[in-house]
Amino acid sequence: MTDMNVKDLFNKLEQGLALDVHQYLECYYQDLRYQYDAGGRDYVNDCSSGTPYFNTEDEAKAYIDNLATVVAILDFQQGD
Repeated sequence: MTDMNVKDLFNKLEQGLALDVHQYLECYYQDLRYQYDAGGRDYVNDCSSGTPYFNTEDEAKAYIDNLATVVAILDFQQGD
């Protein structure tokens, strides 16, 4: 990254597409949940690049469940 500060980065986001961290995590969770429900850990592994590789179904489920917990905490903090 360059010398840009966080404010400059947010200003560069396209109008109408700027989401907050909570919304990005919610979208990420929904994508992982969809992938997992469609084909288990193999499908998640095949469709992901930045998400950790899961060796077992339990690893994948725990990661997705933990992400759901983080989203729920943010929901609670924001009063959603």
